[in-house]
Amino acid sequence: MTSVPQYEGLAVVDFVNFSKDHPQCLTYLPDEQDWLHLDKKWMCDILYTIEKDAVQEMINIVLSQRKQRI
Repeated sequence: MTSVPQYEGLAVVDFVNFSKDHPQCLTYLPDEQDWLHLDKKWMCDILYTIEKDAVQEMINIVLSQRKQRI
């Protein structure tokens, strides 16, 4: 996977919310009470492996929105 930039909309909390919308991803993540200290790179790797197209679309949308603001 390519690295995920540090932009608004691509934080761990955004990927947690993504996971909640894609229940098949929850199987590969720790229990919700352990989500406090999730590593962003690890989580992105897991999600990108399971839902590559959806994660890439999420990243593309955030990058597009950022370019429009600049």
